[in-house]
Amino acid sequence: NKYATWEWNFGYSPSYSFSRDLSINSQTTTINTKVEKGQITNLTIQGEGLCNFEKELIESLLLGKPHKEDEIEKHLGKLAISKEVQKNILQALF
Repeated sequence: NKYATWEWNFGYSPSYSFSRDLSINSQTTTINTKVEKGQITNLTIQGEGLCNFEKELIESLLLGKPHKEDEIEKHLGKLAISKEVQKNILQALF
C-alpha cells in the first residue's frame, strides 16, 4: 500500500522547519532543522554543549539525509560522540 510508505508520508509532504532545545553536557543546546521533500536541507546546532568541530561534523553528516529516525540513528552512530549525546540529538530531531 503506497500510503503506508515513508516516501508517501514524508517524501511528498510540504516543507517544514522546527527548533528544539536539549541539554548536552549540562548546557542548553538548540537544534534548528529544515526538511524539504523528506530530506534535511538545513541543520544548525547552537549552544555550548558541543565544541564547534562536533557541531559542524553533525551538521554536515546529517545534511541531505532522509528525516527518518532509523537513518539518523545509523549516521549518528558513526560519530565519536557519547551514546547519551546521540540519544539526545535523536530525540530532538523526532
